[in-house]
Amino acid sequence: MPLCHFAFGSLHRAGKHDEQTEAFLSNILLPKRLRSFVCPEFMPVLNNPKALTADPDSARVIEGGGVTFDKWVPSPPVGLLPNDVWMISFVDVPLKKLRHWAPAEQYGKLGVAFTDKFRARTHAQRVAYYDQYANLARDPMVLRLHRAIQTQDKAEMERLRHLVVERRKPARLWPELNGLFSMLRITKGADAQATLEKITYSRYPEGYDFTVEQEARIVTTEGDRDIYFDESEVLTVIAPDEATKELVRTRLDGHWSATPQFHLFPA
Repeated sequence: MPLCHFAFGSLHRAGKHDEQTEAFLSNILLPKRLRSFVCPEFMPVLNNPKALTADPDSARVIEGGGVTFDKWVPSPPVGLLPNDVWMISFVDVPLKKLRHWAPAEQYGKLGVAFTDKFRARTHAQRVAYYDQYANLARDPMVLRLHRAIQTQDKAEMERLRHLVVERRKPARLWPELNGLFSMLRITKGADAQATLEKITYSRYPEGYDFTVEQEARIVTTEGDRDIYFDESEVLTVIAPDEATKELVRTRLDGHWSATPQFHLFPA
């Protein structure tokens, strides 16, 4: 089954389709390279039921650029610790099913599909999904991670962190992800005044179903972000329409040893 990669979705959402095509050519197809970007994910950790958690909505900046919280609430059973993950995301569906792939409205219809050879070489893996927040406290992998933390088994902690943080995510955008477990960013301006920003999954509405993305991932490190591919690993280039297809075909002429196959995104 092909791995389909769609990129520069922000340009698609802004209606800047010519810029999206140019970015896709310049950064992916012409250099034959995929580049990872950082994405916030979460590590579920069992909480002390007697502990308190700071409510990020009560945060405020204090003198010196620090942060204090005016409200503390009972800790939920499972905490979600933010972790940055450097990744390249793919859609793991047959080409004929792209017609029913709803996230195309979010990411656009310009992409490239890779072969099983590419999947095997890069160790791309499907994402597994946590069904409900309430079930995390009983999840076997989360429980194993908790035991490793308690016993300070660092090797097991690292192994499970890779599995739990990099390869799993919530099935839906739970309210907790934009509530108690949001990240905070402090920025100091030119006037030395600090401002506080709450980081949320603002691109998605609460309750968004992540499972419809049918995501697979390549996870990289910050210092080794580029994954190069060979022409033989490209199954087809996906274009939203005939005009974009011809533009991409023309631009690749002379830069690729052979013209790749093209697939029009099904209407």
